[in-house]
Amino acid sequence: MSSSVKWIKLSTQMFEDEKIRLIESMPEADTILIIWVKLLAQAGKTNASGYIYLAENIPFTDEMLATIFNRSLPTVRLALATLERFGMIEINDEMICISNWEKHQNVEGLERIREQNRIRKRRQRELQKLSSPEFKRDGDVCQYCGEEASGFDHIIATSRGGLDVESNKVPCCERCNQIKMVQNLEDFLNWNQDIVKNEMILQNKTLMKYVKFDKGTKKFMSRDITGQVTENHATDIDKEKEEEVDKEKEKEIPFKDIISYLNDKTSSNYKPSTKKTKDLIRARWNEGFTLDEFKHVIDVKVQEWLNNREMSKYLRPETLFGTKFESYLNQKGGKPGGKDPNAKGPNLPF
Repeated sequence: MSSSVKWIKLSTQMFEDEKIRLIESMPEADTILIIWVKLLAQAGKTNASGYIYLAENIPFTDEMLATIFNRSLPTVRLALATLERFGMIEINDEMICISNWEKHQNVEGLERIREQNRIRKRRQRELQKLSSPEFKRDGDVCQYCGEEASGFDHIIATSRGGLDVESNKVPCCERCNQIKMVQNLEDFLNWNQDIVKNEMILQNKTLMKYVKFDKGTKKFMSRDITGQVTENHATDIDKEKEEEVDKEKEKEIPFKDIISYLNDKTSSNYKPSTKKTKDLIRARWNEGFTLDEFKHVIDVKVQEWLNNREMSKYLRPETLFGTKFESYLNQKGGKPGGKDPNAKGPNLPF
């Protein structure tokens, strides 16, 4: 974002535009048009090829715009929906962009400012290249388009949990960095084929850890990321600790008693899947059910179904502790047998 850009262009024939005239026929015309001009001014302030955001990788929400525009939230949402429907703005991944931004920005004046910034940043890049492992690995060109790199792109944006580590960064030019923003890598590559050089992507081992290329559709597809590139992916140590905690918690659930009781009641007619049965028991246990309550359901349902040859073949974990158990909860106030703990047979709805 460049604070030195203080202007945008508005045409004297602005109100002769067909889209503007259509908006003027609407009940909230004046407010929508004011918000349109405010969006243009905000895009000029952001100075990112028409994109509007609070800070790098932090898009404006509807609530934030309502506050800074001093308008009600429903009005702002109406204006955004109207402007998007008329193709005056685009909203991708919660990021707002002014369509045909070159119509509203003095490109020549902006280029002079950018040239000054290039000179200033070139010195920074020279120092950066000397010590950066990413530049040593990939060179000093943008790994998306091949132009001179001005910095780095976080392959998974930091606002989405991406870490500031070598495996999550590639050299990138300013243009590609501004266009990609918080987009998923595969979306950015597929939607910008006029800029992106596929041959560079396919040769970059770092990028290809995140995407794969489908020769049939000629599209990039996301890979499952199993590394430590985001805060959402725990390290192996963290996962081991979580597994240990889970095991300790499972010791508190009387799986053995419940499954043993279930086997005793069903004999050879019923062979429960231990994993599936455990998952269902765990879910019910977390809802507050006790060992006695599990046994009550097993007593009633197993006996009822085993007495019916047609029904006994459907006896399986989910019929005892699954979705029909949910219905049982709702109708009985959350406990087997409702108010009467000794209720059996007809009191069960499933």
